[in-house]
Amino acid sequence: LYIQQDKIMQAKRVFCRALHLEPFNTSLRAYFIEFLATYFPNDSKSIWQAERNIPPLTVLRKAKISILQAIRTSPTNITSRFIGAAIAYGLCIVDYNREEISANIRFIKQGISFFSLSKESSAAHFLVLSRLMLAEVELIYGDQTKALTMLQELQEIAKSDEAQTRLTILLARAEYLCGKLSCEDLIARARSGLGSVPVVVLLEFLVLAGREKGKEASEIFLQLVKLKLDPADRLLVLLTCSLWFYRAGELKIAMGTAEEAYRMSGRRSDVFVLMKGAVHVAMKDWKNGLQTLQRCLVINPTIPLANFLMMQIHLHVRKVQVAESDALFELDNNPTFDLPYLLLSFVAEIAKQKKT
Repeated sequence: LYIQQDKIMQAKRVFCRALHLEPFNTSLRAYFIEFLATYFPNDSKSIWQAERNIPPLTVLRKAKISILQAIRTSPTNITSRFIGAAIAYGLCIVDYNREEISANIRFIKQGISFFSLSKESSAAHFLVLSRLMLAEVELIYGDQTKALTMLQELQEIAKSDEAQTRLTILLARAEYLCGKLSCEDLIARARSGLGSVPVVVLLEFLVLAGREKGKEASEIFLQLVKLKLDPADRLLVLLTCSLWFYRAGELKIAMGTAEEAYRMSGRRSDVFVLMKGAVHVAMKDWKNGLQTLQRCLVINPTIPLANFLMMQIHLHVRKVQVAESDALFELDNNPTFDLPYLLLSFVAEIAKQKKT
């Protein structure tokens, strides 16, 4: 109605309000994007925000409701059962509520029981993957020795490349946490596996070993960057290396790998843009850091840590009120993060002192 009356700004506000109420309405979102492209073709920020990523926890919770309905409709559908187990596993990783974790673990176990009795051709594969999911959740929240036993039992029945790769990663992690695999062993495995072992397995070895053998791990990381890899593997290596050297304080190396990942991803992937912005902030390059983080938030306004990094920049340039706003936005996207709360208490204390 507003569009027919040429009240374009009022129409835009109504669209924004409707999307806030129904973020999963794909028809509404598509119509809004078409509206923006027609009436605001140069407003790239609004178009990006209309296409923004919804927080993973919200997506998984919505997906769980849908898959439960699908299972009620067709209880014997093995694909629905496996998708449900995968969603429950994802919720165990991103949702820290203990009651929810227990409920999702029960859901995965129900799927395992279903696959073990099913005669479908895909049941054996789904059974192995579901048991791997359960072992990983047990490794994170439960008994690590029990998780190691569960993984060892899967060694003879994990046949697919996908299952073998995941099993190798989880076994190394479990053996390390249980004290049965030393950092020297992990470094030796990484060195001998360069060019032959899947990249994701090598990265797991290096991250685990790097807790005590940081220098040796850094040397292998640099060797890994020089290898000729598939684009997807190379992006994973560059992102991991950027984060590794960023945490180690080797900011020059971190910036080199972050820049390459930023270019390879087409400058449109929120994670790679965030990594580049984080390195700029660590190097105290406030101008480039602010520009990069603003670009990151245009791509994905809900990504955690971007507003927190901008908060650091605004604090440095003494824009306390803007930093306070950044902290509030960060808490909206990342409510379990504690540092923004400290900033808000600091700002409140300053305001209190001014009044007195």
